[in-house]
Amino acid sequence: MDNKIAELAQSIYKEGVEKAEIESRRIIDNAETRSKQILDKARQDADSLLAEARRKADELKSNTDAEVKLSGQQALASLKQKIADLILLKSVDAPVKSLLSDPAVIKEFVLLVLQNWTASTASFDLLILLPENKRKELEATMSSALQSMLKKGLEIRYTDEFQAGFQIGPKAASYKISMTDSDFSEFFKAFLRPRTRDFLFGK
Repeated sequence: MDNKIAELAQSIYKEGVEKAEIESRRIIDNAETRSKQILDKARQDADSLLAEARRKADELKSNTDAEVKLSGQQALASLKQKIADLILLKSVDAPVKSLLSDPAVIKEFVLLVLQNWTASTASFDLLILLPENKRKELEATMSSALQSMLKKGLEIRYTDEFQAGFQIGPKAASYKISMTDSDFSEFFKAFLRPRTRDFLFGK
């Protein structure tokens, strides 16, 4: 009887151990499989993050290169423009101002404008603005040259708004023809600026 009990106990123990070993192997296998899955997922996530970081770095580098190139082109264009403007300033502004500060030249221009103006109308109801800083030189010259027109309604005034040249227009109108040194300078600069740039820097 004792032997049978011992055999039964031994059989139960053996069966229990075998079941425990099977369950243990199953748990270990599951754990290894799960561990491999987690590790594979971690590697995939790491690869994805690395690829995204590289993409963003490449995009940032590309954008930075483009911005640096554009900034360089703008700075160079600005420098070229300043050089061209400086040359034009020296070659246009001073000679034009000198020319239009000469009372004889102003008189000739005024007479030319008046001849063409009065050719289309008999009216002398005009106002001529001359630079205040040239009043002494211009008063005698202009008064004698325009004496007949002054008697017919032409008026001469002096202003501090410009330093050389003149402006002319109907007294009652809101417009006037401006032929000051700055007007002539801007005209010549607009004409010469592209040619100056081409001469200095090529097309």
